[in-house]
Amino acid sequence: MDGLPVVLGVRYGQHLQVAAFAAGEAARRRSALRVVHVTDDPATSLSLFDDVTAVAAPHRGLVVEHATVRGDATQVLLDESRLASVVVVGADDTAWIARAIGTEISRAVVVRADTPVIVVPEAPSRRPRPSRVVVALDAGHQVDGQLAFAMHAAVLRAEPLHVVHAAGVGGDHATSSQRGYLLEQAVDRWRCRFPQVTVHTDVEPDHPVHACLAASVHASVLVVGQPLADHHRPASRAVVSRLLRRSAAPVAVVPRAHDRAGQPA
Repeated sequence: MDGLPVVLGVRYGQHLQVAAFAAGEAARRRSALRVVHVTDDPATSLSLFDDVTAVAAPHRGLVVEHATVRGDATQVLLDESRLASVVVVGADDTAWIARAIGTEISRAVVVRADTPVIVVPEAPSRRPRPSRVVVALDAGHQVDGQLAFAMHAAVLRAEPLHVVHAAGVGGDHATSSQRGYLLEQAVDRWRCRFPQVTVHTDVEPDHPVHACLAASVHASVLVVGQPLADHHRPASRAVVSRLLRRSAAPVAVVPRAHDRAGQPA
């Protein structure tokens, strides 16, 4: 077993689907799966934990830990994130991630977590088989954390990496060209560190949300940066909020300083 555990924040109604994703994530990382249920009634956790254990059973050798915790759900997940490789939660309109970033709980978890948070959507209908990892970048801000996570995710899934830079409609051509050049430089640095990953880079003349949602249809995971309150590009809270509500793929929100190049991502 390697590294820190994958932490799964669960609740009734969404735990089986989210648990299946989290179990696969933990198995790929060769780490334990820590299942956390926040409740004032520990007895209610028993059947939930049984369900999650059954979902994880196909991953032979996967260690599943269960924790029933009292307290505030936001603070529990933030505390858990400090000792986790990644935190996995569901995207339903619930107490865990209610209305994406539109509430205090989800804003605190996604914006303040010390480790990447993966938000798993409802199972889409008629969705093509996922075939690649997608990372949405803005060359105007730090992107190494996102690229580190995305490159590792591509290695673990044995998939190519699709880098999307949503340039937006209009704007200054010289500035856009400079940002595109800086983006290519950053991507090239990570290509050298992960030569086994096939990387495709696209500059999309579209709104960040539209470009990312289109790319998410064929993605196993969509990687974005932790939102910044004062930024209007893909890093903004408004954009990330819309992606969490509408993405066809799980969305990994990665802290800006995240760069665990020596660890699975």
